[in-house]
Amino acid sequence: MPQAPQPFAELEKEAVVQRPELHARQAAVNEADAKLRLEVANRYGNPNFGPAYEYDPTRINLIGAQLVLPLPVFNTHRGDIMQREAERNKASYDLNQMQVQVRQEIFAALKRLEQARAVVEVFRTDVQPMMDAAMKDMRSLFERGDQGVDALRVLDVQRKQLKAREGELDALWELRMAQADLAGAVGDPALSAFSTPALVNPPH
Repeated sequence: MPQAPQPFAELEKEAVVQRPELHARQAAVNEADAKLRLEVANRYGNPNFGPAYEYDPTRINLIGAQLVLPLPVFNTHRGDIMQREAERNKASYDLNQMQVQVRQEIFAALKRLEQARAVVEVFRTDVQPMMDAAMKDMRSLFERGDQGVDALRVLDVQRKQLKAREGELDALWELRMAQADLAGAVGDPALSAFSTPALVNPPH
């Protein structure tokens, strides 16, 4: 049988794994951080090492090796590094913003689910048993021929009973929508499938 949702902290951890938006924002942070590290490393330039050959006018051949190492005296790439830092900071901000949004969505979905469950429970434990008992008593009095009970009063109680059933169905629908909200907030479709209460008794 499907289980009820976990506490908030567990759902938040699951959302980190399930929500593709969080994966995308984290990947953007990693990419921006890698670009920053590369820019910092490139501020010294790229050393060149290779063979060297020279033939002078006296017909002497010179063969050797050369090493070219740029020194960042005037160009330390500070502007490029600052740009990469800004890009990384923006990516980190976007990630934090998405994390806060996901937490808010989970909290709101849990709150809606709690309220919907409470309403369904009221119908199950209070409203429907009371209406069923009232209908049973009214029919019993009518069948015994009680002078204070006529067909109109029986129909009125039955109408109220059906209205209560309609309210219970609305409450169950709201509970289903709350489950769907929670599944979307966490990114786990299985959370929309955990069991919901059925009607206490089918409408007569």
